[in-house]
Amino acid sequence: MKFELLIAAFLQSLGIVFLATLPYEMVLTRVKGLAGRRMVSGLVLTACALGSMMVPVTLADGLIFDMRHVFLVLAATYGGLPAAILMAAVTSAYRFFVGGSGMLAGVLGILISTFVGIAIARWNTIGGPTPLRRLALMGLCASLCLAALALLPFSTAAAVLLQVGPTFVIANLLGVILTAKMLDREQGRVLREQALAEDAMRDPLTGLVNRRSFDRRAPQMVAKAKGQGRPSSLFLLDVDHFKRVNDTYGHPAGDAVLRSVADILSARAGISGMTARLGGEEFAVLLPGVDEVSARRKAERLRGEIAGASHDVGSATVEVTVSIGIETIADDGRSFQEAFDRADAALYRAKKAGRNRVTAARAA
Repeated sequence: MKFELLIAAFLQSLGIVFLATLPYEMVLTRVKGLAGRRMVSGLVLTACALGSMMVPVTLADGLIFDMRHVFLVLAATYGGLPAAILMAAVTSAYRFFVGGSGMLAGVLGILISTFVGIAIARWNTIGGPTPLRRLALMGLCASLCLAALALLPFSTAAAVLLQVGPTFVIANLLGVILTAKMLDREQGRVLREQALAEDAMRDPLTGLVNRRSFDRRAPQMVAKAKGQGRPSSLFLLDVDHFKRVNDTYGHPAGDAVLRSVADILSARAGISGMTARLGGEEFAVLLPGVDEVSARRKAERLRGEIAGASHDVGSATVEVTVSIGIETIADDGRSFQEAFDRADAALYRAKKAGRNRVTAARAA
């Protein structure tokens, strides 16, 4: 009879995991980065552990079994150390609240599974989905909690092992594998979707944001700076006589030059700025918090750095120059598009005046 009850508890726990994957995927799509994914995973696993403990197999008064150890062993791998500690604290508190003759053994079992999970997580440094063999090992380790039965009288511990021991080991093994596969599947799906969305906003050649992303994000960055009472400066750049590079050295060399220029622009824009490839040999740099005087100085340094750089194109090195049009955007009621058009007009004047120079829109 206990065999059937334990199988029922196992199936109930899988049902809990399945239901948890629905909000899990929804929340994962809204978080970015490893820390965010781990936090969500830790909370989901903790909820699953508590849900499992609420539908236990009762062998005697206060002597209960459930599938909590599946989630305890996985916590550190999928949620990190904070998630493992949180789950251990929450499940221990709940087991203490339930009480009974097996309370101390239950809490000790929780601690055993937690420490085992942490040890495995420190060893498990492989990125991506956890290999099946490693999951199988984790599943077997989830039953090390049975050592906590040593706190019970020998006759009671022996009877418990005979009644549920083998089934408990198999249920933990399968539970760990199936739960981990569900988590891996949802994480993989979300990561693929996020990667596709990110790729759609990036220029594949240079890795900079593309025109579509620039048009969406730049006005937001300028509006934020205005809200803080700060100006923003916009640079529009063209690589001078870029067609000659392609005609002389070939298109792969031209691509190498564009990547090299993009690297210089990104480095000078810093983490607070944004650099974009607008198309062809045209780039944009947006610098929130930079006033007109600083913008002119930065643009001149940027022009000089690019002109003085030797761009490796394989069998040769190429030197190029850039023309830059700049516009500083203050809180004067003009739209971002108006500022962009003024910077574009300044760029046109820089090219018309002989290239390899910086022209400010306000100089007109």
